Amino acid sequence: MGRWVRYMVTNYQRGRAFEYRVKKYFEDLGYFMGRSAGSKFPDLFGFNGHGDTILVECKTNRYITKEEKMEFEILRGKLPMTKLLVAYKKNHKIMFDSI
Repeated sequence: MGRWVRYMVTNYQRGRAFEYRVKKYFEDLGYFMGRSAGSKFPDLFGFNGHGDTILVECKTNRYITKEEKMEFEILRGKLPMTKLLVAYKKNHKIMFDSI
């Protein structure tokens, strides 16, 4: 008989799992997605065959720091045609805010 091993899931693991879930969501919409390993900014980046480009920061709590807001503004200046999104969870669903 096998034994069940219980372990604690870290915040990093929880966040990474959410990033993969958001990544799959956009892949299902036809985007080619990439993920920044570790805690790099932004978490996800992608494009589709129609010239649309997106950058996504994934948050489990919807909170964006001042530093992240400043980085978004810098990216907006460098990539004016890119959609900047924040993905978060609400009632186990993926929600998005445009920045």
